[in-house]
Amino acid sequence: MGLGYLKVETRTLNDILPVMDVAVIIKDNDGNVLYRLKTDKSGVTPLVELEAPEKRHTLSPNYSGPYYSTYNVEVSKEKFVTKILKGIQVFDTITSRLPVIMIPKPLDSGNIVDVTEIPDIELYSKEARKQQESEIEETRNNEIVIPEHVIVHLGNPEDMARNIKVRFIDYIKNVVSGEIYPTWPKDSLEANIYAITTFTLHRLFSKHYRNMGYNFDITNSIIHDQAFTEGRSIAENVEKLVNEVFSLYVGIVESKEPLFTKYCNGITKDCQGLSKWETVYLSNKGLNPIQIIRNYYPKEIEIMKVGNINKTMESIEKLNELSKEGRSINIDGALKNTVLKLGIEGEEVSILQFLLTYISLFYNAISTVTRNGIFDDDTKSAVIGFQKLFGLTTDGIVGEDTWAILKNAYKGIIETIINVK
Repeated sequence: MGLGYLKVETRTLNDILPVMDVAVIIKDNDGNVLYRLKTDKSGVTPLVELEAPEKRHTLSPNYSGPYYSTYNVEVSKEKFVTKILKGIQVFDTITSRLPVIMIPKPLDSGNIVDVTEIPDIELYSKEARKQQESEIEETRNNEIVIPEHVIVHLGNPEDMARNIKVRFIDYIKNVVSGEIYPTWPKDSLEANIYAITTFTLHRLFSKHYRNMGYNFDITNSIIHDQAFTEGRSIAENVEKLVNEVFSLYVGIVESKEPLFTKYCNGITKDCQGLSKWETVYLSNKGLNPIQIIRNYYPKEIEIMKVGNINKTMESIEKLNELSKEGRSINIDGALKNTVLKLGIEGEEVSILQFLLTYISLFYNAISTVTRNGIFDDDTKSAVIGFQKLFGLTTDGIVGEDTWAILKNAYKGIIETIINVK
């Protein structure tokens, strides 16, 4: 048996502010408590050792498994939603970081528990991947620019499921961690990162789902797109490598467009694209990442660099701006004997839009709205997202119940963030 290493990192405000003194309990699958930890002022626990199968097994598709160990992690602190993450994966020799987004509870609410089960890494699924290609319209000056965020639909395209907003680089790290093993050779990892990043850029710039009328960029369905799971741990070597190469993609020389880089596990299913398991073999034969990529994609291609957007301070600046504005708004005096719904205009709609904008900084399931004082379709969509998140009737109408939870959620955040900051 080998040893892997894990640390838990707790943050709030969409992964910006660290949360200290969070209680973290790590258990095995029989429920035995292995560690009781606390996060420090940086929101990070001490690094702990956990048993895992030996690394050599993860390099062969013929091994019967298991390839990694799984553990359950419980994260809690007063005034925040308790998170339980089941199936956190630990690999021999690998240090991993488990990022946990702490969500403030509404005032006067009881204990709220959010349970997430982490699925297996997608290397033995028997589901056939149906990654359909769409054409990319001509880009401005033939330039491909990385967006700040990706909107991910947590289900098949037609499913009634949540959409979440994820920073592009964090999305790539998460997908890589859900598609391949971090123990693989570096050149194999890098080739897979190129395929995953390029597939993502193709989805974004072809507007594959947007052009079909959907309000998201990509799904987390391994049939249609790529594996993405909220709450997945990220290996440090994967994180480091993605940080180095995430602005690179497989581009078609003539147009600079991202290639449609289909891929599959290559064991239970074959595809006309990159075989993930075979990249390990090719790397061990001495092929570098671009040679591995060219083994699968016949077009004239190069590894190209994209533009990069970095707005890590944007959420903090927006929070400070909205907090100042909130002190001048009579939130308790709003919505007296009034129901807000589609088509209504006025000051109370403006206050509603302020609350939705503020709360959406912490709950990425709530879509952004334009603060125009008009209860339009975007406002209704954000209200429905809020109602679904808090177990209310999802009718898009703000009556007494929705208004009460909105105010409590806002006040709960205010009180919690004062303590965190």
